[in-house]
Amino acid sequence: MTAYYPDATKIADAQAITVIEGSESTSVDIRWPERTAHTISGTVTFGPDNEPAAFAEILIERKDELGYSAASGTARSETDGKWELRGVPAGEYSIRFGGSVHVGQPESHVFTIAPKRISVRVEHDDVVVAETKLSQGSTITGTVTMDGKPAARSYVMVVNAIPEKEVSAARSSKDGTSRNSVRGYLKDNGAFWLGGLPRGRYVISLSGINEEYYVKGITRKGVDLTQSPVRVGDQSSIDDVVIALATDLASVAGRIAAPEGIPKLDLSDAVVIMAPANDATRRARPGLMSATADARGDFVIRCAPGEYFVTAVTSGELKKLAIPIGENYFKDDNQKFQRVKVKAGEKIKGLNVLLAAN
Repeated sequence: MTAYYPDATKIADAQAITVIEGSESTSVDIRWPERTAHTISGTVTFGPDNEPAAFAEILIERKDELGYSAASGTARSETDGKWELRGVPAGEYSIRFGGSVHVGQPESHVFTIAPKRISVRVEHDDVVVAETKLSQGSTITGTVTMDGKPAARSYVMVVNAIPEKEVSAARSSKDGTSRNSVRGYLKDNGAFWLGGLPRGRYVISLSGINEEYYVKGITRKGVDLTQSPVRVGDQSSIDDVVIALATDLASVAGRIAAPEGIPKLDLSDAVVIMAPANDATRRARPGLMSATADARGDFVIRCAPGEYFVTAVTSGELKKLAIPIGENYFKDDNQKFQRVKVKAGEKIKGLNVLLAAN
């Protein structure tokens, strides 16, 4: 069970507290509300013979608090496929089965399963869930290349299969993935493997890239996968996906200019920010890029080829903004920015960027 300050059972009813720099927030006392605890239990099976699935990962979350780890509980199925979650108060819940399972006794085989979700309502009694059948799901395999050669093994770069309906959420997330994304790391010779995908359409992406390279293209047998999502069935295999990285970055150099009527500013306090202006650029190098200027206001930013919004702000102005600078910031026509388009390896010089100020 989870309780929120001061005595709420749901995060929507929780009261916020104010934390002031340099001072203590006291008397943040949480009163534990009295609730009846229930148990949810069930059985998971795998394959056409419905054999017991051992060690499946089971995650339960309140439907109105999806994504809040404090409000979730976990368990694993036993060797006979049975599982249970205790201490569950009344409410609407989402239960996710995932990970890998061991099937067969006495010698078991390990299978990566396709994540599966079910919904459960808990009211006055314990709940026994009907038998949940798990499947192996589909796979996507391929290679990541760097300037045409296989990339090195990496535990930083991550290949993602993002459900098509969750692409918007992934773009606004911190790591570029979504709730039901399937992830895979680079192995020797740049090979990657994504397993346990449920039936559906997926967008392939790469996260964890640094400022030294960008995603030049994602293809499979001549088809551009940055425009066409991959469709997988219940147990299909999609191979030969190539994620091409390149190091022929472009650069944008220029000088920040202070607005007329503004007292002389220390331009070394200014920051130049570039944001992708379209989906094609966002796929090549997602997220914002920034650079600080020197005392004269000169700056240089390396970037992937594409089209960008460019603006400059001081640290003081950043604190005054109603919303943080993100891609949504540039959708407001009242903001002061300009568009710049660069090609691979191109070096743009002499760009004048007007310092944004209220």
